[in-house]
Amino acid sequence: DIATQQAVKTMRTPFALLQPLESTSDPEHDDNPNYVQLNILVRILVMVPGDAVGENPLLGANKTGGATKSEGKGLFEVEQEVHDAIGAVNGAESIILQCRQRGAVSSAYLDNQTWVAWRDLQFEVMGTYI
Repeated sequence: DIATQQAVKTMRTPFALLQPLESTSDPEHDDNPNYVQLNILVRILVMVPGDAVGENPLLGANKTGGATKSEGKGLFEVEQEVHDAIGAVNGAESIILQCRQRGAVSSAYLDNQTWVAWRDLQFEVMGTYI
């Protein structure tokens, strides 16, 4: 889609694009308008150059700067970091995020031995506006 194409051209990878989807006010009892269920689509995208077959964006390669740097991490490593961050938010805030759907991994060859890989995750968020 257009947002992903523009992001690949202008942003450093890895990155995640967030897209709010449908929401429902108090889906269980319909008596508290501040309680909401919201679905969010998260597209994780990585691009690691120097690969003729597309393995690097999945598993990672060319890592520099130690374990805390994100450049060169593969899609599966970045996805695990997203799940770790969601777990931290669940514990710190009074909302609940659950991964409801995990899409297939997609990839595309750009040029000069550069592959890009992405995966869509859909999360359900339960919480209050206040």
